[in-house]
Amino acid sequence: MKWHLRCACVAVAALLSLGVAAGAQAQQTWVGDGNGLYTSTLLEEYQLPDGRTVRAVSLAGFNVSDDKESPFHLVSQDCSGTWVIEADGGAYSVAGHCVSRDADSDVFWFWWSGDASGGEFGMTSGTGKFAGMEGGGTYTNLAQMPDGKIINAWHAEVTMAAGMTMR
Repeated sequence: MKWHLRCACVAVAALLSLGVAAGAQAQQTWVGDGNGLYTSTLLEEYQLPDGRTVRAVSLAGFNVSDDKESPFHLVSQDCSGTWVIEADGGAYSVAGHCVSRDADSDVFWFWWSGDASGGEFGMTSGTGKFAGMEGGGTYTNLAQMPDGKIINAWHAEVTMAAGMTMR
């Protein structure tokens, strides 16, 4: 009788460890780089008593990933952000959020924050293939044109849910 109980315990332990291993393998991590290209629209601007300027901005753009198989290649983005520009007009801090859509109409959301040189971002939620996605990365500002266009370079590391295809 003890032998059967012992075999049953070993079998259950083996099945549980297989389940844990399968769960760990079900997620996949994607690491990569790319560029974000945006057109900005000024929504509101006002001065703070200390001389700083606040700008609320809407951004529309898309991502181009170095990895053409990336789930983030050719994803459109609509973003909102707020810039707080120092009184001297040079340095600033910025923060905002974006909603991103791919060709299959799956969506993911992320936050971002930084300064004139760049910053960081993190995933908050998603639908379809992006459901359960976690992670984030960093970005570097490459150019801010006088007409409001913005180009940045980004590096991301995200974990995708089970069944996520890379395209």
